[in-house]
Amino acid sequence: MEARYFHELLISIFCEADTSPVYSQYLSQVHSILALVGGGWGVALVPAAAAQLRYAGLTFKPVELPDPEPVRLSLAWRRNNDNPALHALLGHL
Repeated sequence: MEARYFHELLISIFCEADTSPVYSQYLSQVHSILALVGGGWGVALVPAAAAQLRYAGLTFKPVELPDPEPVRLSLAWRRNNDNPALHALLGHL
C-alpha cells in the first residue's frame, strides 16, 4: 500500500470519531484523486499541499484536527557511503 503513514493516520482519526469512511475508490496518487473529485466522484481527504495544484472547479478547505500529528521522516543511506554531502547533512541533524 502506498502512502501507508497517511492511510493509517486517517483511519485512526475516523476510529477516534467512532465512524468509518465509505470508499468508492481507493487511490494513493493525488493527481488521480483530484481528477476523480473533479469528475464528480465525491470528496477526498488530501494533503494540504494538494491545494497548490489548482485544479479548476475544486474547492479546498483545511481540516482542523484536535491533535495534529506531524509527518515522521526518516533518513536512510548506505552504510559505506563516503559522500561529503551526506556527512555535512548528518552534522546538521
